[in-house]
Amino acid sequence: MFEFGKKISLGLLVVTLTILLMLLLFPFTGAILWAVIFAILFGDIYRRLTRRMNGRRNIAAVCIGALITGLFVIPAIVIGMMLLQQISNSSDEINAFSKDATTYLNSLVDAPPAWMTKTLGIFGLESIEDLLSSISQTLASAARSVAQWAVTFGTSAVNLFFAIFIMLYLNFFFLRDGKSIMHKVRTVIPLEKEHFATLTKRFVGVIRATVRGSMLVALAQGAAGGIVFAILGVPAPIFWAVLMTIAALIPAVGSGLIWLPVAIFMLVTGEVASGIILLLVGGLGISMIDNVLRPILVGKDAGLPDYIVLLT
Repeated sequence: MFEFGKKISLGLLVVTLTILLMLLLFPFTGAILWAVIFAILFGDIYRRLTRRMNGRRNIAAVCIGALITGLFVIPAIVIGMMLLQQISNSSDEINAFSKDATTYLNSLVDAPPAWMTKTLGIFGLESIEDLLSSISQTLASAARSVAQWAVTFGTSAVNLFFAIFIMLYLNFFFLRDGKSIMHKVRTVIPLEKEHFATLTKRFVGVIRATVRGSMLVALAQGAAGGIVFAILGVPAPIFWAVLMTIAALIPAVGSGLIWLPVAIFMLVTGEVASGIILLLVGGLGISMIDNVLRPILVGKDAGLPDYIVLLT
């Protein structure tokens, strides 16, 4: 009975300490995840570099950290600064855009075309005044949200730099001590050696393929959307391009979450040509980038046929 009580106490202690450790690490989950992802993505390059440096693992890991910083961290910081500048200006641009839309809608108050009256009825609006009020409130809310987001983005810079430091720090050890870490993991997992090796290889391959493919597709969609927005004269194209890149990373959502409402707004506010162009380019161009590139990028590394990736 006493031995059973000791086991129960030990089990409770382990569970409690595990929960406390998870709570302690929770703020760093993003940094830890990206450290693992970069260790997987740059593992092969690290091993080749170590061989070229005659086994100097520390220097090789530092070089990979510098490479990650140059390829990802510095461009992300530069884009973030550009985005912050764009956000700080977008509030005024949105207000100016709102005034232009208001002027156009006011001109239609006295003699609205028949197609617009029918369209308003579909959306439950009785008159153009209702539409004007709704658009004004939406744009005012958007301007306030953009301003608040700019403040939040600026105040979070310190946390962002700290997370980047944690990510690079952990990535150094994941690269240098990856074999020993995996050996320790293997000792606690009840699998045969060859089964564990096969599972690990498959896991790493799928992670590498998914991350690479998703990031490249999202960047391609965001860049294409930003270029189209700039050509059509949409305010703050860099801001919308970043949003489309982020939206493209969200499963079952995609970049259409951004460009489709903008296209609809253009149609409603009289920019019919621009709205139609954005709908066509968005539906047949921006969104199709996912269907074209993802099977090629993901299927190649994951060892899956292109049509399987396309369907999934």
